[in-house]
Amino acid sequence: MARARLNPARKGRLTLRVDLDRGDSYLLQIVRAVGLLTMGIVIAALVVGSSIVMTAAGGGIPFGLSVFAMTGFAVAVAGGFWLLVSLWRNR
Repeated sequence: MARARLNPARKGRLTLRVDLDRGDSYLLQIVRAVGLLTMGIVIAALVVGSSIVMTAAGGGIPFGLSVFAMTGFAVAVAGGFWLLVSLWRNR
């Protein structure tokens, strides 16, 4: 019996059949996790980029703050809240 099972492997014709009952749900969880991770990376990049722009001279500076930097921070805060709500909803 073992010899009959090993012969296809020796000839390079071994087949493997895998049945996943819940494969779609795992794939959906991975897709959601990757989406949230990507959003987190984008938010972090906005914060870092806005911090760099904040230290650079030039541009419109009302109240001593760069308009571009403050816009970046505002978008990062809004995205952060959206990310937290998404995480809370998709426990």
